[in-house]
Amino acid sequence: MVNRTVIGRLVPGVAVLVVLVASFLAAGGAAVFGATSYGYGYIGYLGYTNRIPNGVLTTGPDSANGGTAFGVNTYVRGTDNQAWEVRWNGTSFGGWIPLGGVLASEPGATAYGAKDEVFVRGTDNQLWYNTATNGTWAGWSPLGGVLTSGPDADNWTGTTQHTDVYVRGTDNQLWHKFSDNGIWYFWEPLGGVLTSDPGAVSWAAGRADVFVRGTDNQLWHKWLVNGVWYGWEPLGGVLTHGPDVASCTSGHLDVFVIGTDGQLWRKGYNGTSWGNWQPLGGQWTADPGATCDSATGFIDVFGRGTDNALWEISVAPS
Repeated sequence: MVNRTVIGRLVPGVAVLVVLVASFLAAGGAAVFGATSYGYGYIGYLGYTNRIPNGVLTTGPDSANGGTAFGVNTYVRGTDNQAWEVRWNGTSFGGWIPLGGVLASEPGATAYGAKDEVFVRGTDNQLWYNTATNGTWAGWSPLGGVLTSGPDADNWTGTTQHTDVYVRGTDNQLWHKFSDNGIWYFWEPLGGVLTSDPGAVSWAAGRADVFVRGTDNQLWHKWLVNGVWYGWEPLGGVLTHGPDVASCTSGHLDVFVIGTDGQLWRKGYNGTSWGNWQPLGGQWTADPGATCDSATGFIDVFGRGTDNALWEISVAPS
């Protein structure tokens, strides 16, 4: 596992379609660590967590890895309500980059090659997205819909470059929009009754897995195989935030949520069966964001701590 250095301070700015003005936050506080503990009642952060100092998050983060030199990119909403990005290049974090926008949700992100895609709910409650090629951002564009949650996305490369986006609609069911080679198509209802943002990943062309919190507060799973949707499948747990999901190997899944004790929990699928819920510690106050770091083979999980700062841990995949 790579030993990561902490990054510099979060630099919030102003909003999209307005004027961008950067201002540094002076958020104090030393790193918080606690002794390792198991089960409910854990307080503090594990010794292998990294606290990214001086940032103040107003949502949970999301992250993505396209397998390029830009490595793992993480996105948050700052105190100015715009989107911010920080990049891990395999050796160190860069500085925070303002992406503009006026967000009404946490961001959802995906990446492939040198291309990054970020999705948010705007103040008009429709879906907005921004794309970058080799780190250069194109600007925000609307994609319609009426969202009552933040979005999440997955992508795969097959006969086309395919991106899926998932949101909760005004009817509280899951809705899906997709693009092939940059051309966006219709909204599609996928059922369910959601009480959270969705979390999504693809492990191969034609495969997508989506996770949500249901009205019973447990984890639910729906999946796509070559154009056919299956589900819903209950997976247990009692969630207060999340879920998000990562896949480091075809056929394998790791889902991350926040439990009623405020700590991070993981449930893994090893290609054959689902494992038990595993406590990972910490005290987290928003949805986690997870992605597989292709350079290390570990899963990087990002979360907002009780100090409203960004925290990161790396865990071995299932």
